[in-house]
Amino acid sequence: MPRFETPSPLTRILHLDAALARSPWARVAVAVLALALTLAMAYLLAGKREVIAADTRDYLAFSPLRVFGYPTFLVMMQAIGDVRITSVVVQTALYFASSVFLALTVLRASRSLALTLVLTVLLYGNIVTTTYNFIAVTESLITSSAMVALGALLRFYRTRKLSWFAVICAVAVFNIVIRPAGQVYLPFLAVVAVYAWLAMRVGPIRMAASIAVAALVSYGSINAVNHAVHGFTGTNSNHGTGLLGKAMLLAPKHAGDFAGTPLQDEVAELAAIMEPVVTRLDRMEDPRARTLVSQTYVNYLRFGVLFPTYRERHGHADGWDRELHVRDIAGAIVEKDPLGYLELSFREFMALVTLAPIMTASEAEAARADVERQAPWPYDGDESWEYEAGPRLLKMEVGIGTEQRGTATVIAFRAVYYGFYVIGIGAALVMAATMVRRRPVGWEIQMIGSCAILYGGTITMTALGDVGGVRYLVPIWPCIAVSWICAAGWLKEMALAGGRNHAEGYAPAGPSTRRAVS
Repeated sequence: MPRFETPSPLTRILHLDAALARSPWARVAVAVLALALTLAMAYLLAGKREVIAADTRDYLAFSPLRVFGYPTFLVMMQAIGDVRITSVVVQTALYFASSVFLALTVLRASRSLALTLVLTVLLYGNIVTTTYNFIAVTESLITSSAMVALGALLRFYRTRKLSWFAVICAVAVFNIVIRPAGQVYLPFLAVVAVYAWLAMRVGPIRMAASIAVAALVSYGSINAVNHAVHGFTGTNSNHGTGLLGKAMLLAPKHAGDFAGTPLQDEVAELAAIMEPVVTRLDRMEDPRARTLVSQTYVNYLRFGVLFPTYRERHGHADGWDRELHVRDIAGAIVEKDPLGYLELSFREFMALVTLAPIMTASEAEAARADVERQAPWPYDGDESWEYEAGPRLLKMEVGIGTEQRGTATVIAFRAVYYGFYVIGIGAALVMAATMVRRRPVGWEIQMIGSCAILYGGTITMTALGDVGGVRYLVPIWPCIAVSWICAAGWLKEMALAGGRNHAEGYAPAGPSTRRAVS
């Protein structure tokens, strides 16, 4: 800036913000704000929902359906006191500590107290995410670990220290032993490692070794615990339960393919139940309505009719016996129609991307009209259904709810998420381009692109698995919050400097970071 020019008010504010960020009191302000939000969250949410959810009973029973991480956590909480209190207290404390770690990491990198305080508010502002701190299910710990992973990733990008990459690998192990969906971190780590090798000149050998150790420790420990506790080797998951949702929608088309096979009766049964449903779904024009109605049927019929029937018919002792049974059925049906499975997965993917349940009043009216055009829907309104072994409680309510969010709220949701998609894809493309040129881009772009990759991997894995598995998206809210703060930080730097060096803010490449394999 020429000496005779007077700084603009915006420039003065930004310089003041940077000066405040350098003060030790800035860190105190961040911690105090996080503590205040934690207390407010506890006041508003504690006791609003039952701590012991349906899934919690599986964890407390150390069911083979679940990997050992969260059941072990609950056992430790029971040893301390009432699990309904201790689990909530510890989960909330871990969320607080993780949010402070991430916020202070961003404070150090962005040199902006204002942006850091906004990030702290965003981390607590999503009521759907913070609610899970007060329920004994895995979402709270996975969200806290995601914040640690993002903080460590930012430190790694800025310092090139492999110790921070090792921290992310440790988080991956933690996530995988908490629930199988955490395995999305392994391909994510591989992408980060390739980028760091090509763009940042970080030696690939130790990064590859860290990823290999993470995979070995996570899956090795799961297999060891399963062998010792449950008497089988392999990983736990309810993959069959999730896959059954898509198999149910494909069954009417492929029932004849199983004639004369051991699964003939099982598949014919699914086809008979689902045929009138699928026929109407195929005639629907509104994609949101189709998604929501299909999810309604699949979930009610799985848990309200099929699983109780299978238990009585086949004498299943627990959920694991049922899982093995439905895994065989679902896998066989999906193998007959891989393209149909991918089509259903793509619909689930788009439903997650477009936030299908969140509609304006006019969109809800159009979806409701599409549902009503296909009426009457099978089993709609039934409170019990005579099905082979006796009546099953099955209260079907097929339709689109009348209580919709206001237009302003819907627009705000879409602005946040769709905007994240735009900046995320753009940042990922910039990272790819600079990787080819073998030079790093600014840390803000790196973090936005990395968050987009992790988010994309998570929704892809969710779409390929269950029908309506929106809960798996809860723990990656920090990706969206961090991305917007990084975008604002990048704009701030542009306003202050009118451009920046790609390598600014990075540690110089030392001997350990220059190693490469020829």
